[in-house]
Amino acid sequence: MVPSRVIIEVLGTFDEGVARAVRAALVSGVGSITVDFTHASRVYPVSLARLARELARDRTGAVAVDGLSPQQERLLRYLGAHLPASWPLEPAARA
Repeated sequence: MVPSRVIIEVLGTFDEGVARAVRAALVSGVGSITVDFTHASRVYPVSLARLARELARDRTGAVAVDGLSPQQERLLRYLGAHLPASWPLEPAARA
C-alpha cells in the first residue's frame, strides 16, 4: 500500500541523494510530499536545481517545500518548479 502523504525531512546537507528520494516518492504514486528544509544545515544550489527539475515534471502539485529562504524559493520558481497554489506561506503562517 502506498502512503497518501510523505514528509521528507532534510537533516544536515541537502544533496543529490535527497533529490533522488523526492523523485522516488513521486514515481511511487504517493498522494502528497512535503520536503522539509527546516533542519537543513546546508542546501547546495545544484541540488536545489535538481529538485526544481523534479517539481517541474510533477504537474499534480503534490509536492510542497518548507523551511527554505526566500532566495531559494525564488530559485525553485525561476527554474520551473510547480508548487501548490497556497505556497509560499505568509511569513506569519510559518512561525
